[in-house]
Amino acid sequence: MKNKILILVIVLLLIVAGSIAYLFYFKNIKPVLSPVVNINPAIEYNNTEYGFSFALPDDWKGYSIIQNNWEGNPLNNSSSKEIGPKIIIRNPNWTSTLPYEDIPIMIFTLKQWNSYLAEDFSVGAAPIPAIELARNNAFVLALPARWNFDYSKGFEQADSIIKSNPIKVFNVNIVSYLKDGIQCYTYNHKATNTEPYNVNEFINMTIKDNVISGTKTGNQSGPDMTNGYFGTINGTWSENTIDVVYAYAVEGSKNKEKEIYKIREDQRGIEKLRYQLVEKNGILVPDTTKEFKTMLYARVDCNASN
Repeated sequence: MKNKILILVIVLLLIVAGSIAYLFYFKNIKPVLSPVVNINPAIEYNNTEYGFSFALPDDWKGYSIIQNNWEGNPLNNSSSKEIGPKIIIRNPNWTSTLPYEDIPIMIFTLKQWNSYLAEDFSVGAAPIPAIELARNNAFVLALPARWNFDYSKGFEQADSIIKSNPIKVFNVNIVSYLKDGIQCYTYNHKATNTEPYNVNEFINMTIKDNVISGTKTGNQSGPDMTNGYFGTINGTWSENTIDVVYAYAVEGSKNKEKEIYKIREDQRGIEKLRYQLVEKNGILVPDTTKEFKTMLYARVDCNASN
């Protein structure tokens, strides 16, 4: 009995001694901090459309800007697919054979960002969220999750640039709805199990005094068919709605279809309201008594192609 008590006391003493040593050791260890890198910013990229500037070091002279889009997939039945611009700042040494690390900046409207934080939609497959870099009166600038996990050449410097707080923001004026002139939009859909067709469309529209005219070209391919189509669009817009008639030909057959689009609040694209179609007076028209899906058309440069 005395031996058991003695062993128990020794074990308790060892535990206490170990705990004291552990606390003393970690209390006196100083955390290893990432070094502060002075990138000596000498170049500044200014974007008046989204209201920010971005400081770059001198060896980024001759950088290029790639304009792209991010896409958000809905995570619940009450949300819809989202889309927004993505600005890519590219190192001047970048080549197709030796790509340097890009610096990507996603642009969210304030409404989109709040919806994203509420997990109404996701951007990319990474389980970690995008990081807010800065915001102004209209937009949130965010860094994509795992943006430099490909460890391309120069990723260390790109990371240092981000850590140097290179962004300055300023307020922007939001222009309501459409302006007179030429605007272009593109829609791209990759085949899924429920919609097994790849679809690409390109809209080139001219706007004049609320009147819209232009063209829409496209192609789709799937398990049993591949075809292309081309046609004209003519109609009007009022407030945030576009109503046009699309007259097109596909595989030698001519058709007309009435289409309804909504203008996005952020002015970065339009959404087609895809209703079921019914024939009326020789034209296919949306059955607005039924549910609809949205097709997002991103605003693009008119020199782009589908």
